[in-house]
Amino acid sequence: MIERKSLTPVVIVGCQRSGTTLLRSILGRHPALLEHPDEPQYLYWLYQRFGHVIDDVPTAVNYLAQHPYLPDTLTKEQLAKHFSPYSKLPLSEFVELYLQAWGGADIRTKRPLLKDPAWIFHLDLVQEMFPGTAVIHIVRDPRANVSSQISRWPQISVWEASVSWRKAVRQARAWDNSHDACYVEITYRNLLHNPEATLKKICQALNLDYAPSMLNPQRESAVDYPDNKSPRARYRSLDPSRQDRWRKKLTPLDVSIVEQACHREMAWWDYQPVNPPVPTAQIVSRQLQEITHYFYKQTGKTVKAYGRKLGWKLGYGALPLPQN
Repeated sequence: MIERKSLTPVVIVGCQRSGTTLLRSILGRHPALLEHPDEPQYLYWLYQRFGHVIDDVPTAVNYLAQHPYLPDTLTKEQLAKHFSPYSKLPLSEFVELYLQAWGGADIRTKRPLLKDPAWIFHLDLVQEMFPGTAVIHIVRDPRANVSSQISRWPQISVWEASVSWRKAVRQARAWDNSHDACYVEITYRNLLHNPEATLKKICQALNLDYAPSMLNPQRESAVDYPDNKSPRARYRSLDPSRQDRWRKKLTPLDVSIVEQACHREMAWWDYQPVNPPVPTAQIVSRQLQEITHYFYKQTGKTVKAYGRKLGWKLGYGALPLPQN
């Protein structure tokens, strides 16, 4: 096995639609980092299914092999061969072997670079899977973030998207305050408007030399789409105009709901409220509707998760695959 100290990844987290893919594309041009394509969501689901010990390695490997986010460079045969000596492994060792299989010879000289927005809610698990990892948290203005969320997923409400952002930033701050780990916090705004200084800050935290090549993030990455025919995100330049597109997309009522939900956390990064003139009755009516729907939806998710875990304990039920 490769010594664990050489497999200390750099992990990018943040509320979904906060710029994690853009940041990975940029850092992926650093010669000392090895960019993992797409999001390895399957690692979290392996933990959900098996816990801290993978006691059925062949089943876990089969799940990886059929997952649509598995890197194209890995085949089912390669994975099976790589894991063939094992029937049971601690989660961290399973992940280490996976990274070896994916990274090949490059993994010996470069640090893996991975990102998954959902990991912001499971940073203790991230530390377990990747001992000694460095966590980079990117934060976006909640109004811009919510606008992007509801553009991507029209079925979610403004309140739901706002709560998702609020929970993410609270979780990250609380984790950082209670852990002695390498944690770097940057903003999407600074990345777009002052990229060189922002990237130098990251490189310093990672003990890497600054690489000017990062400022040309011409990259292509699949985002949120599990099938191979779906659109891919392309980043050819750092466009500061992205920062304020929410002003044209959100209604004054939308903005009011976001600012009321996130006003305390907005102050952490000096995001100034707009306070649009919207009648209080209109705000309250919309909030009641969206909050009620949100709690019904969360209850449904909780019941579904419980049912899934119960099924696993009883010996049936497959691991989930992403659905667009």
